[in-house]
Formats: sequence, structure tokens, C-alpha cells
Amino acid sequence: MTSSHDRPVVAEVMSADVVTISPGQASVSAAEKMAANDISYIVVVDNGGVVGIVTATDLLRGFLAKGRDTEKTTVREIMSSPVESVSADLSALDAGIIMEDKGIKQLPVLEGNELVGVVTQSELFGTVMDKLTGVQRHHIGIIREGSETPGPKKFLGRVLVAEDSQTNQLLIRLRLERMGLNVTIAEDGQQAVDKALGEEFDLILMDAQMPDMNGYEATKTLRRAGLTVPIIALTAHAMKGDDEKCISAGCDHYLPKPINQERLLEVIARYLPVQSESLSEKIESINSQVDEPAGPCVGSVQGLAERPKGALGRREHDGQADETSIGDTYASVIDWAGLRERVVDEREIEKVIAVFLGENTKLVGVLAGAVRAAKTSQVRVYASALRGSAANIGAKRLSDATHRLEVIARKKDLSMAESLLQEITREFERLQSFVSKPNWMEIAKQHSCSRQS
Repeated sequence: MTSSHDRPVVAEVMSADVVTISPGQASVSAAEKMAANDISYIVVVDNGGVVGIVTATDLLRGFLAKGRDTEKTTVREIMSSPVESVSADLSALDAGIIMEDKGIKQLPVLEGNELVGVVTQSELFGTVMDKLTGVQRHHIGIIREGSETPGPKKFLGRVLVAEDSQTNQLLIRLRLERMGLNVTIAEDGQQAVDKALGEEFDLILMDAQMPDMNGYEATKTLRRAGLTVPIIALTAHAMKGDDEKCISAGCDHYLPKPINQERLLEVIARYLPVQSESLSEKIESINSQVDEPAGPCVGSVQGLAERPKGALGRREHDGQADETSIGDTYASVIDWAGLRERVVDEREIEKVIAVFLGENTKLVGVLAGAVRAAKTSQVRVYASALRGSAANIGAKRLSDATHRLEVIARKKDLSMAESLLQEITREFERLQSFVSKPNWMEIAKQHSCSRQS
């Protein structure tokens, strides 16, 4: 397969690491595969042929449509179909034009009838520009050897993250990989022990509260086995006595959740070396900054925030309330600034929210069952899990309500549990309703800006 300088083909830019799923599988399985492989789409294959694609957005809409019956939703019900596909030897420019015309963002790549990869719109156009201009995509300005160029720090090392929540796993993976680190996930304390003793890591982030074997027990087990790798405990709250408890278990440091980016950076810098940057790495660092979305109160969103009250939210022709009334109704559902601190790349937010809903829609029902059965230990565990995930996506009211339920469960007093459960259910449904709106991120940004002004 050949290409000229100005005619790059799809095969040159496609990703050959394709994750597939059958149309009859539960949509929850698609969400789990996306989280495990850190991707935002999966190719649907039936009888050896490509029949569709499932994206993070498809999952989100499917979960919202089915409510708590996510396990009954199949991939076939939510996938984008019929699906377009392109030949591996088609020019990248032509494939990009197909995507643009049809309003799609990714395409399966075939050689004959065989699936050999997936290509995205940004990859196609970026490569076309690279080939035509000889300049890396999104590159702005000129970088010279020895010039001082500020950029996000990149570190060297392998990090084991022990965390049972899929939402939290995805969030911490995104943040650490952005720092240049290689990340391995363990889903409970026993997995953490097995992986830490069976592989070599430079740092371990250990969630304190996990089922079966918690983080403190796992840390004690590792220290008794002679492991000297630094271990950082991830605790639910910065409470008095946490530092002593972590140190007595054998941890080197601890971080309260939701994890503050600056504190995380400080801890990583304390235990891991910084990468020495070559010229090409400096260019990539600049590209990373250029690609990073601006803050919430710049450009068009800032302009929206500066309009007179009521000017934004009226439809020009029918006079019905639009974004203003929606913004008022959902003003405190998601703390946009907090969410953006934890998900630096705005393009990853839909995937994070889809994973959160897929993981926690069922958990709310399980928590309700534990409350009604008056099982205090289960209530505490389930409330803690939901609280941690909610805090990490900036759902403060949901997180606060689950924290109050967790506190009374610790005291073995469930007298207020039913009313708190109703509040939790109400806040979770408000969150579902809000993120189902196509422009919810713009509304959240606008509200964040109005609070800052």
C-alpha cells in the first residue's frame, strides 16, 4: 500500500487496536469495556461483519432512556446503525470529507471484508495537514532548542492505582496518564496485593475503603511482604486522625478525595522523577496546551454570561423558556469548575459521565434496598461509594446527601435514612435529566461564569 506526500491514506493514521462487542450484549458491558480500555467508542460486530458503532454518547442516552434497567438494554438498541466504513487504502482527505458530510466522528476501516482498525475525524484531518504543511497538527509558533517553554510536567514511572469505583478509576487514570505515567488498575485490595507483588511499580495509590480487603489491610500485607514502594492512601475525607491511621498502616502519605490537582502533582513530584524533554517532547507539550480547552469564562461562553439576565434563555420565535430556565433549575447539579479540575480535557467529560451513570444507576437501587432492610453496614459502604464518585464529577448536592447518609450509618442510626434516600434519589434523577440535554455543558459553564462574576 503506497501513498504520496500529499495523498496520505487511511491505513497510515488508523488505530489498529480495535475493541469489539456483539449486538446482543448488555450495554453495561460496552461501558465496562470503554472504561477498561480508556476509549470512547466500540465497534459492533455480528457474524464477522461490522454492523455499528457504540459511542460514549450513545451509552449515555441509552442509560437515561432505560433508567435503572440498564442491564436490560442491549448494544443493538443504542448503537449507531447502519454504520459507514472505509477502505484502508482510501485517501485520508476523502475519508475525512465523508465524515464531515455525514456528521460522524469515527469510522471502521476494512481491508476487503476484514476489520483492521478505526479512524477518527481529528486523526484524518490532522494527518492531512501534517503531510501538506510538514508541521505537526495544532502547532502554533516556533520552538527553538534551549527556549524556555512552560508546560505540564511529565514524570517517569509505573503507578498502581487500587480503586473499586469505575468512575474514579477513569478519572485518576486520565490525570496520571496526562502526566506521562504508565497506569495499572486494581479493583480491590486483594488485586492490589497480587499486582504489587507480581509486577514492578514505582508508586502505589491505594483507596482506603474497598470491599473485601480495604486499603489499610492491603498496605499492611504489602509491608509485611517486604515491599518498599511508596504507597499513598486515598481517603474519603481529610479527617482528624487520617494521617496517623495511614502511617500506622505503612503508607507514606495520604490524599483526601476528591483529589486536588495541585496536591496530586506535589505528591507525584515528591516520589517520581521528571522526564527530561527532548525537542520533540517540548513540541508535544506545547501541543497538549494548545489542545487543552480554555477555562469556562472565555470566548463565546463568557459572552453568554455577560448578556442581560433573561436574554439568553428565550427562544426567538415561540417565547418559551430555554437555557435560562434550565440553568436556574439545574444550577447546582454539577460544579463545572470542580469537574474541569479533575477532567482536564473537556473532550473526555461525556465518557466520564457515561461511566458514572452506568456504574451508579444500579447502585442507587441497591442502596435503597439496604436502607429499607435496615442493614447499616451495607448502607455505609454503598453510600460511601456513591458519594466518592459523585464528588469526583462535581455533583456536590448528591455527594453531600450521600455523605450525610454515610455518617448516620456509621453511627448505626437509620432513623433519617428514608428521607435522605429520597433526597439522594431526587438529586440523582436531576443529574440524569440535566446531562441528557444536548447543551448541558454550555449551561454548566454559563452558570459557573455567572457565579464568578
